[in-house]
Amino acid sequence: MIYHKTAGGKVINPLANLVEKVCRQAQADRTFRSVYELSVFDPILDLQIYDPAKDAGRVMNRQCLSFLSFKLHPDKGLMLTAMYRNHYYIARGLGNFIGLGRLQEFIAYQAGVPVGPLTCISTHAQVDRDSWNKQELDELLHACAEALHNSDGLAVAPTSVEHL
Repeated sequence: MIYHKTAGGKVINPLANLVEKVCRQAQADRTFRSVYELSVFDPILDLQIYDPAKDAGRVMNRQCLSFLSFKLHPDKGLMLTAMYRNHYYIARGLGNFIGLGRLQEFIAYQAGVPVGPLTCISTHAQVDRDSWNKQELDELLHACAEALHNSDGLAVAPTSVEHL
């Protein structure tokens, strides 16, 4: 997201370029809403490191985040949609959501626009209960609900695994 080498060898920072574009558009008379994409995949670089003989059967420990799409809305602020190929909601979800929220907040702050909705789409997702018992899951959900409630007054659900 922060380093990309062009075909001509020039090094660019896609994240910095995105922030500059959002900032320019937020201050313009006519704002384009859906021209802010941030790829986490470089077909030139990533295909070079993929070896079908070695990697074709690999199913674990691969990058799950596939794509980020930002939209600048005059009433809702900077909206973010993230596409994941896979999600383990208990083991990885919370950390991923916090990271996405921080990235969205950083870009919005740099561009001087409000933070809008964050949408996460997982093409495959599961609640990975295998390594957690019901009491641990209930405690985790309760702690998350408390943290959200204490931070901005919002009540959240679910607070029990029966709701999952």
